[in-house]
Amino acid sequence: MRFVDFLGVTGLSRAPLALAAVVLGLLAPAPPAAGGRVLTPAVAAFAVLATLCLAWFLTLLTRGFKNASGLRGAPLIAGLIGLVLVSEIVSKVALAHLG
Repeated sequence: MRFVDFLGVTGLSRAPLALAAVVLGLLAPAPPAAGGRVLTPAVAAFAVLATLCLAWFLTLLTRGFKNASGLRGAPLIAGLIGLVLVSEIVSKVALAHLG
């Protein structure tokens, strides 16, 4: 278990999120003119695509963490939750210092 392996797993697993941000940003449907929420086919397709990208991210993260740590069962789940929390905190702190 090396720290650099966990950094690589966390970073590489976020690639689908970055790809999804670009693609979904270009394909985002315009908000409805009337103030109410409307479920159009474009919004439904957008939601399905976003959900698939999130599932892809979580699958890559889980499999990569499992391979990097060698954990199984409850320790794998606890470690994965810890990894996600720490990576989110570190990224928010880094973004706060950059901007």
